[in-house]
Amino acid sequence: MGAMAGRGTAGMVKPSASIKLKGLSFAWFLRSQRLTWRICFQGRDRLDRLYSMGNPFLLCFWHGKYVPIFPLLEGYRACVVSSLSTRGSVIAEICRNFGYQSTQISDRPKDGALKAFREVLSEARVVGTAVDGPLGPRHRVKTGVIRMASAFGFELLPLSVGSRWKIVLNRRWDQMELPLPFTRVCLVFGDPIKVPPDLSNAKIRQLAGHLTKAIMELDDMAQDPTACRNGCLSIGFKSRERSCPYTFLAPGSSVRVTGGCKFPGAKLQAAAQANLCVASSIGRRCRPRGHRGKAAVDGMG
Repeated sequence: MGAMAGRGTAGMVKPSASIKLKGLSFAWFLRSQRLTWRICFQGRDRLDRLYSMGNPFLLCFWHGKYVPIFPLLEGYRACVVSSLSTRGSVIAEICRNFGYQSTQISDRPKDGALKAFREVLSEARVVGTAVDGPLGPRHRVKTGVIRMASAFGFELLPLSVGSRWKIVLNRRWDQMELPLPFTRVCLVFGDPIKVPPDLSNAKIRQLAGHLTKAIMELDDMAQDPTACRNGCLSIGFKSRERSCPYTFLAPGSSVRVTGGCKFPGAKLQAAAQANLCVASSIGRRCRPRGHRGKAAVDGMG
């Protein structure tokens, strides 16, 4: 994912039929997931205040967290900037299905990506960007984000999203997180960060470090089961407390599904259908009543 802007376009690529189908399918899937989530917001007034005032700002989040942001922020007028690639075309089509505008630019500076991105920023009022994307390193804010904010007078609004039950794609550089159905999904916004003009390189690095720390603190808040308790918008699946947390392990792959100390029977059934083993993340055999499959023991958290 490249960026999400309040308005402005830098380029359009005509999608093929297969890309349109993928975009439609994934958007439908995310909307279906959203209907089951227990959605919570923390600090959303910070987003709405900046959005209503019309002041330009950057929504800053990690690349591995962007998937649930599509359905959670549906309704905001936005333009999503993605890379000029097959993957970027699919993302652009997903965005169109959510009602966002979309534009694609090359992620290679020699191809004029920086100039195209400047054109988008010069017209935008709200831009959402994965600050460690598009290719990492993971959880390291790119200094180009700070330079752009400084050049165009954007404030920085850090953001994170967390879920109680999720799939983590460990082999991806960003360790992308995909929330499961019937889970709590919490979207947390931090305090806006002002970026002065004409920054020195030392100040740019300092602000990049400050933004990194802010987003990582929000990561912890988004994973805290009590952080968004007062901001829940819908109620998902309720279950009895269990005595230990679980991890689902896909045999022969690096995909894991992590969870807290609640283990609904519906999730167990879904795991069985996906051929996933149930593992206690604290290294004990701990399975729900009525489970007939094997319980793998693993130390993953």
